[in-house]
Amino acid sequence: MIKEKVLLIQRFYPNYREGLFDRLAKQINLYLICHSKSHKKIITPTDITEKSYLIKGFSFRIFNDIIVFPFLFFQLICINPNLIITEGGRNTINNLIVVFYCKVFRKNYIVWDLGKGYAKEKEFGFLIQTYLQIQVMILRKAKKILTYNNANIDYFKELAPGKEVVALGNTIDTERIY
Repeated sequence: MIKEKVLLIQRFYPNYREGLFDRLAKQINLYLICHSKSHKKIITPTDITEKSYLIKGFSFRIFNDIIVFPFLFFQLICINPNLIITEGGRNTINNLIVVFYCKVFRKNYIVWDLGKGYAKEKEFGFLIQTYLQIQVMILRKAKKILTYNNANIDYFKELAPGKEVVALGNTIDTERIY
């Protein structure tokens, strides 16, 4: 097992990613912070509380699908991860804490983002444009950007010039789903 601690921050823990997270936990020293309840179409595995890599903590929802981890900064200090992989987009509130933590403690983070969420920002009002600019700043400070498909590579390279962008492809454990 790799000794470096890798922290993964996701808003939700969908059952279709359980295989991926379980396999990562076998290969690296993985910690996962996420909201542990199902939401809309996202079904959380029934055995989520038995996952040794899951960091149990308090979280709450605002605006339906934005999850806030109010003690995230203190959790980061306690875990002291060597690398943080964080969900992009609607995880921006938590990502601001990640950026601050990484700046203070000289750590790196990677953003795992769906992509194309910022494409039509000129059509939105001032508050949404500001929010989207914060997301772009978070991307530009990241060590690397992970995305779901090759179509988003050029998109992210335009938003964050000089950043390495990697398409992960299928992150769903299809064997477990079947």
